[in-house]
Amino acid sequence: MIRALTDKKFYCDRLELQGHKVYEVLSHEFDGENFGIKFKRKLPTGTIVHEDRWNVSSKTGSVAVELQSMPSNERHHRAQRHWR
Repeated sequence: MIRALTDKKFYCDRLELQGHKVYEVLSHEFDGENFGIKFKRKLPTGTIVHEDRWNVSSKTGSVAVELQSMPSNERHHRAQRHWR
């Protein structure tokens, strides 16, 4: 699973399979050990900025989702995951 989570193409393919044809990759980095990707996509109700960061050795990472221009009181969510 960590191999997929450190592949830019995985994220782009996943978005397109979910029906999101218009999105923007804001940043992407991978040095063989640490991976990060941040992208923005528009929905009918607003904009989502999504950032994933993963470490290959520890198989841990974080996901941050920022909701922009949405009718919601919760506009930011952060989670951590461990993939074993």
